[in-house]
Amino acid sequence: MVDETAGAHPGGPVFVHVGLPKTGTTFLQRLLRDNRELLAEHGVRYPVRGPATMFHGAIEVREAYQTWGFSREQIGGTWEWLCQQAREHAGPTILGHEILAAATRAQVERVATDLADVELHLVVTTRDLGRQIPAWWQEWIKNQHGEGFTETMERQILPGWDGEGRKSTFWRSQDLRGVLRRWSAAVPAERMHVVTAPPPGSDPRELWRRFADATRVPAGLEVDPGPRSNESLGITEVALLRATNQALDGRLVQPHYGPVVKHWFAESVLSPRTSPRPQLPTEWRERVREMTAAWRDYVEEAGVQVHGSLDDLEPTIAPDDVPGPDDVTAQQIAELAPRVMAEMLLEVTRLRQEGQEARRELAHAQQPRGARRLVRRVLGGVKRRLTNR
Repeated sequence: MVDETAGAHPGGPVFVHVGLPKTGTTFLQRLLRDNRELLAEHGVRYPVRGPATMFHGAIEVREAYQTWGFSREQIGGTWEWLCQQAREHAGPTILGHEILAAATRAQVERVATDLADVELHLVVTTRDLGRQIPAWWQEWIKNQHGEGFTETMERQILPGWDGEGRKSTFWRSQDLRGVLRRWSAAVPAERMHVVTAPPPGSDPRELWRRFADATRVPAGLEVDPGPRSNESLGITEVALLRATNQALDGRLVQPHYGPVVKHWFAESVLSPRTSPRPQLPTEWRERVREMTAAWRDYVEEAGVQVHGSLDDLEPTIAPDDVPGPDDVTAQQIAELAPRVMAEMLLEVTRLRQEGQEARRELAHAQQPRGARRLVRRVLGGVKRRLTNR
């Protein structure tokens, strides 16, 4: 049930941004984090005490410790700290992370209970399924999976489209209609905000402007979008990553897989793509348009606030002459492998040199405090190479 008493509280409105994943969420989170002091000057709070604060808080809500390689003790209390920061702020506060898109009704109820004394808003970013499905498939591969695109469509996406999105991993986090339905028990329609991602080729600041409008960031407050992050891989790079996951065969698990394979190997070594970006093949066009029509009908009937245009959800479909995501040959992978191996060998050499330098400096360290400081500096440099978090 919606708490009708929300509003009589010391804190200002709280906007919980729950994704959907792969809709510019990483871009928005970086802008919020990098510009939190500027936002604070204009009365908007984005509380963090480290680069992964929102992620850790969302893991607590989802109780997904094992999935992400954490223990309850490591990150316990983060969500309550975030809630307390919101309660104490008189203006708008922005919280959230995209893994909350798959929150169950019980987990939604927890958020509503923990924030019962503030005016709770929901913010859902979304984009057209023609771009979303290939992007999600690529992220699926980055998270230890090895299925091809066609296999993913046939096992995850088409059978899981049942109107509720309950049957597959994809639809638990990607069904706009299902997400809005689950959160409707905690947030009334007039406090639900759907932010549509602008079409391909748009000014990257347009997504920020729409998100800012939804979260009461003062109009005209511009931020520097900076360099693009979380770039898409090409179809050959994804094929090599799939083969790597299959060869690993589950031997590298969280919390090590994320920093080493996803963030370093995939997003650093493989990211300078040389092959076409994955796109939705024409054979799935009609089914995806049916799904999109269902989304649009629900959003319009529910009366939620839309920032942008629902026309932006019209699916982007690849031309017939563009290679499909699975159209990669063994020869193409073999041609890519030497470049990738060369980059990895160079990185191993850099790490080896840093280790040798650290050992030499440690041998001459006279004070325990100086030695500890040196170790922290060296290990911090190594960690920055291996992870973006």
